[in-house]
Amino acid sequence: PSVPSSSARDVLSDLASLASRKVPGSAPYLRLWREWSLRAIDFVRSDLTNDLADRGFEPDPAALEDLSFNLGVAADGGDMPCFGNGGARVSYALDYFCRARMVGDLLFEPTVVSDPFGGRDDGNATTERSFFGEALRSFGLS
Repeated sequence: PSVPSSSARDVLSDLASLASRKVPGSAPYLRLWREWSLRAIDFVRSDLTNDLADRGFEPDPAALEDLSFNLGVAADGGDMPCFGNGGARVSYALDYFCRARMVGDLLFEPTVVSDPFGGRDDGNATTERSFFGEALRSFGLS
Protein backbone atom coordinates (compact mmCIF):
# COMPACT_ATOMS: atom_id res chain seq x y z
CA PRO A 1 0.00 0.00 0.00
CA SER A 2 1.19 3.48 -0.76
CA VAL A 3 1.76 6.11 1.89
CA PRO A 4 -0.14 9.37 1.44
CA SER A 5 1.99 12.20 0.12
CA SER A 6 3.27 14.70 2.66
CA SER A 7 1.02 17.38 1.14
CA ALA A 8 -2.05 15.12 1.55
CA ARG A 9 -1.07 14.36 5.14
CA ASP A 10 -0.51 18.07 5.80
CA VAL A 11 -3.90 19.06 4.39
CA LEU A 12 -5.72 16.39 6.41
CA SER A 13 -3.73 17.20 9.53
CA ASP A 14 -4.49 20.92 9.19
CA LEU A 15 -8.22 20.22 8.78
CA ALA A 16 -8.20 17.87 11.78
CA SER A 17 -6.40 20.49 13.84
CA LEU A 18 -8.99 23.11 12.91
CA ALA A 19 -11.83 20.71 13.75
CA SER A 20 -10.31 19.89 17.14
CA ARG A 21 -10.93 23.50 18.17
CA LYS A 22 -14.64 23.33 17.30
CA VAL A 23 -17.52 22.04 19.37
CA PRO A 24 -18.28 18.46 18.26
CA GLY A 25 -21.62 18.38 16.46
CA SER A 26 -21.64 22.11 15.73
CA ALA A 27 -22.14 23.40 12.19
CA PRO A 28 -18.49 24.53 11.85
CA TYR A 29 -17.30 21.15 13.14
CA LEU A 30 -19.50 19.27 10.66
CA ARG A 31 -18.36 21.51 7.78
CA LEU A 32 -14.74 20.66 8.61
CA TRP A 33 -15.61 16.96 8.95
CA ARG A 34 -17.20 16.98 5.50
CA GLU A 35 -14.21 18.80 4.00
CA TRP A 36 -11.78 16.39 5.69
CA SER A 37 -13.85 13.40 4.57
CA LEU A 38 -14.06 14.58 0.94
CA ARG A 39 -10.34 15.32 0.79
CA ALA A 40 -9.38 12.01 2.45
CA ILE A 41 -11.55 10.00 0.04
CA ASP A 42 -10.11 11.94 -2.93
CA PHE A 43 -6.54 11.26 -1.77
CA VAL A 44 -7.18 7.56 -1.20
CA ARG A 45 -9.02 7.20 -4.53
CA SER A 46 -6.17 8.94 -6.35
CA ASP A 47 -3.58 6.65 -4.76
CA LEU A 48 -5.75 3.60 -5.50
CA THR A 49 -6.03 4.65 -9.16
CA ASN A 50 -2.26 5.01 -9.41
CA ASP A 51 -1.57 1.73 -7.58
CA LEU A 52 -3.97 -0.18 -9.83
CA ALA A 53 -2.40 1.31 -12.96
CA ASP A 54 1.10 0.45 -11.67
CA ARG A 55 -0.03 -3.17 -11.28
CA GLY A 56 -1.47 -3.25 -14.79
CA PHE A 57 -5.14 -2.96 -13.88
CA GLU A 58 -6.90 -0.47 -16.12
CA PRO A 59 -10.53 0.66 -15.96
CA ASP A 60 -12.86 -0.58 -18.69
CA PRO A 61 -15.93 1.70 -18.85
CA ALA A 62 -17.73 -0.51 -21.40
CA ALA A 63 -17.30 -3.57 -19.18
CA LEU A 64 -18.52 -1.54 -16.21
CA GLU A 65 -21.64 -0.56 -18.13
CA ASP A 66 -22.32 -4.24 -18.82
CA LEU A 67 -21.64 -5.19 -15.19
CA SER A 68 -23.88 -2.39 -13.91
CA PHE A 69 -26.71 -3.52 -16.18
CA ASN A 70 -26.27 -7.11 -15.00
CA LEU A 71 -26.27 -5.99 -11.36
CA GLY A 72 -29.63 -4.33 -12.00
CA VAL A 73 -30.94 -7.53 -13.55
CA ALA A 74 -29.58 -9.46 -10.55
CA ALA A 75 -31.46 -7.19 -8.18
CA ASP A 76 -34.67 -8.10 -10.00
CA GLY A 77 -33.99 -11.79 -10.63
CA GLY A 78 -31.57 -12.84 -7.92
CA ASP A 79 -28.84 -14.28 -10.16
CA MET A 80 -25.44 -12.78 -9.35
CA PRO A 81 -23.58 -11.46 -12.42
CA CYS A 82 -20.04 -12.44 -13.28
CA PHE A 83 -17.29 -10.25 -11.83
CA GLY A 84 -14.65 -11.97 -13.96
CA ASN A 85 -13.69 -8.91 -16.03
CA GLY A 86 -10.83 -7.14 -14.23
CA GLY A 87 -11.44 -3.86 -16.05
CA ALA A 88 -15.07 -3.88 -14.91
CA ARG A 89 -13.99 -4.53 -11.31
CA VAL A 90 -11.45 -1.68 -11.41
CA SER A 91 -14.01 0.69 -12.94
CA TYR A 92 -16.63 -0.35 -10.39
CA ALA A 93 -14.25 0.16 -7.46
CA LEU A 94 -13.14 3.58 -8.68
CA ASP A 95 -16.57 4.82 -9.79
CA TYR A 96 -18.30 3.79 -6.58
CA PHE A 97 -15.43 4.59 -4.22
CA CYS A 98 -17.32 7.67 -3.03
CA ARG A 99 -19.65 5.33 -1.14
CA ALA A 100 -16.88 4.89 1.42
CA ARG A 101 -17.64 8.45 2.54
CA MET A 102 -21.21 7.47 3.29
CA VAL A 103 -20.01 4.95 5.86
CA GLY A 104 -17.94 7.65 7.56
CA ASP A 105 -20.89 10.02 7.55
CA LEU A 106 -23.09 7.35 9.09
CA LEU A 107 -20.60 6.69 11.86
CA PHE A 108 -19.44 10.20 12.70
CA GLU A 109 -22.14 12.70 11.82
CA PRO A 110 -24.80 13.23 14.44
CA THR A 111 -28.32 12.01 13.92
CA VAL A 112 -31.40 12.93 15.88
CA VAL A 113 -32.34 10.19 18.33
CA SER A 114 -34.96 9.88 21.01
CA ASP A 115 -33.67 10.81 24.46
CA PRO A 116 -36.17 10.20 27.25
CA PHE A 117 -33.72 11.76 29.74
CA GLY A 118 -33.13 14.89 27.68
CA GLY A 119 -34.42 17.27 30.30
CA ARG A 120 -38.05 17.57 29.20
CA ASP A 121 -40.89 16.18 31.24
CA ASP A 122 -42.82 14.69 28.32
CA GLY A 123 -40.16 12.04 27.63
CA ASN A 124 -40.07 12.95 23.92
CA ALA A 125 -36.96 15.12 23.88
CA THR A 126 -34.52 14.65 21.03
CA THR A 127 -30.83 15.30 20.85
CA GLU A 128 -28.16 14.96 18.21
CA ARG A 129 -25.73 12.11 18.76
CA SER A 130 -23.08 10.42 16.72
CA PHE A 131 -23.73 6.75 16.00
CA PHE A 132 -20.04 6.00 16.47
CA GLY A 133 -19.90 8.00 19.68
CA GLU A 134 -22.93 6.15 21.03
CA ALA A 135 -21.39 2.80 20.08
CA LEU A 136 -18.17 3.69 21.91
CA ARG A 137 -20.18 4.87 24.91
CA SER A 138 -22.18 1.62 24.99
CA PHE A 139 -18.92 -0.36 25.15
CA GLY A 140 -17.61 1.89 27.92
CA LEU A 141 -14.87 3.29 25.69
CA SER A 142 -15.66 6.98 25.91
